[in-house]
Formats: sequence, C-alpha cells, structure tokens
Amino acid sequence: MQLIESTNVDAPIALRDPAILELLNRVLRRGELASLDLTEVDLASATVFVRFGKRGRSRIVPLGEGAIAALVAYLTRARLYLMNLPHRALSF
Repeated sequence: MQLIESTNVDAPIALRDPAILELLNRVLRRGELASLDLTEVDLASATVFVRFGKRGRSRIVPLGEGAIAALVAYLTRARLYLMNLPHRALSF
C-alpha cells in the first residue's frame, strides 16, 4: 500500500502506475493485466472480464474502490495524452 501512496501523480505517466498497482494488488495476476483490453473493464458495474490460461478460460473480477479511483484518474486525465506521445512503447 505504501508503494501505491508514494507514487507521484503530478505527471500523466504517474497516473498509470497507481492503476496498475491497484489492479495487481487487489484483483489481477500479472499475465491477466498484461493482456487486459480496456473493453473488458466495466466501471459502471465495477468489474473486469479476464481471460486466462491456454484453454481460454475466463472470470469476472470485482474491482475495489481504490482500483476504480485509480483507473478513472488514469483514463480521464492521462491515457489520451500518453497514447499520443511520439515513439513511446506505452501500453495499458
């Protein structure tokens, strides 16, 4: 939790890190997060649809308040800016 709270949120890229850490800390495995598509995130119902494993299994994972707040901050204040940076290999 201290790692999440110590993240500087002044820069747009710094808003991505708390979102990632909240998802890893609370609900998702590393591989699930790496393959996550934003269409699988449903903030209205506070859930994430996750596909995992070689057999294409899936599960619906509830999001906590911290994960929702971090995702909303990232999506509304930083993602578009980061996606438009030239020559950046940014994902998520």
